[in-house]
Amino acid sequence: MRTPYQKEKLLKILELLLHETDENHPMNASEISNRLRSDLGEEYVVDRKSVGSDVQACVNVGYDIVQKQGRKGGYYCASREFDLPEVKILADAVSASRFITEKKARELLKKLEALTNRFEANSLKRQIVVQNRTKTDNEKIYYIVDALSQAIEAGKPVAFQYSTYNIEKKRVPRHGGRIYVVSPAFLLWDNENYYLVAYDHKEEEIRHYRVDRMMKAEVLDEPMQGAKERKALRRDDYAKRTFGMFAGETREVRLEFDERMVDVILDRFGLDTRMHYVKADKKEELDRGSVDSGVQEAPRRVQAVVEVEVSQQFFGWITGLGPHMSIVGPLDVRTSYMEQLERTLGNYR
Repeated sequence: MRTPYQKEKLLKILELLLHETDENHPMNASEISNRLRSDLGEEYVVDRKSVGSDVQACVNVGYDIVQKQGRKGGYYCASREFDLPEVKILADAVSASRFITEKKARELLKKLEALTNRFEANSLKRQIVVQNRTKTDNEKIYYIVDALSQAIEAGKPVAFQYSTYNIEKKRVPRHGGRIYVVSPAFLLWDNENYYLVAYDHKEEEIRHYRVDRMMKAEVLDEPMQGAKERKALRRDDYAKRTFGMFAGETREVRLEFDERMVDVILDRFGLDTRMHYVKADKKEELDRGSVDSGVQEAPRRVQAVVEVEVSQQFFGWITGLGPHMSIVGPLDVRTSYMEQLERTLGNYR
């Protein structure tokens, strides 16, 4: 018999199958009928044949609903748009991100749970927590990202204020509340932060800005500037060349390092990085020893040519790798690095 509100009944059955069943937790026709009664009312109670017909309607439009035979059988949703491992990856990213506020992270994790069934959602809750780490406190950031996306899509400049923290840990406008006007190139995710890469109208050069430090972003109805500079940007390797998102002069730098550091170089600069072994001199060959003599062989030396924006942050990355990594050339970059080391050592003398 056709029940009243047939559409509501069908939608409720689909909701039950999507969010409350899996291969280990099927629902039979009686269980579905009982849930219709408790959730919607007595007038929605249906027989087994009617449930089967509604489930088949879901299958006909593309839902992967399977009927499990046997004493503990029933209907269940066999696959969803996102598998549990995929949802876990997304949840991990939300949880770990400094760009997302703690409040918003919890809201997003709750929404991600809806992509699974209730049994998988419990597993997700046990695995994912909002980590006790520094997160942004800028609750307006989602509206700012939306404004920046609109500006990029429409090909319009955007105006905003830039903020910084004072010693009281309060956010205050930088440069007395100066209004920055820029022509956006693209948004970039780097080191768990969101950046806008754009042409600054006042400085007349490409710069990048932490999105969570922006305030009052507004799309402007005026022409973009810096077309040549924006066109010259290579989005794919921008973050690779820019250390800590601190800009500098783009240079080809030759690095020399132990062979065991190859992974570090490829992780940072990509698999297309040019590199080769360095031919050892006689002394190095003697120092390296031989396997036959029982002396552990020292790692071979390798050189690579990489394109970077030379900055103090790049030098800091080199320093962090210790004696296993050195700048071979160009000479002026090598000299600048040595001078920075001398200045740093001066603080400890």
